[in-house]
Amino acid sequence: MNGNGYGGAADKDAYSARLHDLYRTADKRYSAAVGDFCTPREFFVLSGILKDEFSGEDVKRAVFYGGYDGADRKKLFILPDYLLPGADTYEEDTRQLFSEEISLLLIEGSGYETLSHRDYMGALLGLGIKRSVLGDIICCGDSLAYALTDAKMADFISQNLSSVGRDRVKIKVLPLYPTPCELESAVRTEKVTFTAASMRADGVLSALTSISRERAKSIIASGLFEVNYVPVLKPDAELHEGDIISARGFGKYIIGQCTSATRRGRLRVLAEKYI
Repeated sequence: MNGNGYGGAADKDAYSARLHDLYRTADKRYSAAVGDFCTPREFFVLSGILKDEFSGEDVKRAVFYGGYDGADRKKLFILPDYLLPGADTYEEDTRQLFSEEISLLLIEGSGYETLSHRDYMGALLGLGIKRSVLGDIICCGDSLAYALTDAKMADFISQNLSSVGRDRVKIKVLPLYPTPCELESAVRTEKVTFTAASMRADGVLSALTSISRERAKSIIASGLFEVNYVPVLKPDAELHEGDIISARGFGKYIIGQCTSATRRGRLRVLAEKYI
C-alpha cells in the first residue's frame, strides 16, 4: 500500500493493519490521521474491522466523510481523542478538518458538448493521478460537474485540466461549505414496501424487482448480485436491515426494517430504492 491509501487490497488483514496504523499516527501526532478516498466496498470492510477490533471511545474517533452527506466514496478520518462527538467545538472543528482535506471542484464545459461521468473520470485520470485521490463526481446537466478531490490535488487539477472529452472546460475551486444544493440532492431514494416469506436473498430480490424466484436465483448464481458491494452467490444468503443490495440491470436498494407479518405469515419489509 502506498501513502494513506488502502491499495485495493482484498485481504482483510491489510485493511486492519492500515487502520491500526492510522490510529497510531493520530495518537503520535495528537491530531487527525486521514486516509485516501475509499470505495463503498472498502467502507464496509473497514466498518466491520472497527466493530470487531475496536471499542468504546476508539470507535467514536473514526469518521467517514466524502464531502457531502450520502457520498459513495469517503475518506476515513481518525480523530484525536480530545475531539469526540459531544465536544463543544466538535462540529466546527470537524468542518474545518474536512475542508482542509477535501476540495470541491466545479468543472464547467462550453455547453456545446454533452459530457458523461466517464468523460470526466477519464480526463482526471488522464492527468496521471490515482483514483484514490478522487471522491465522487456528480454530473449536473450536459456540461457541468462537481468533483470531490484530495485537497492536496486541487491546485494541480485546476491548473492542468483544460479539456474533458472533446470540450474545453474551466475549473473553479469552491468552498466545501455551505454544501451546494446539487450535492444535497445527488443521492435520491424512494420508499418501497414488499412482502417475502423470509429474508433469503432470492426471495427478497424477486419481491423487490417483480421477477420470478427462479430468475432471481439465476442472477445470484451468475455473480450479478451484491450485498454491501460484495458479490454473493448463494440464493439462500440471509439479508439484514441496513444491507445495501444491487443486481445488475435492476438497481440498488437499502433494506429497511420488518414492520409486521401478514395474515399468511409473510414478512412485510420496508426498503429504499436509489433513483
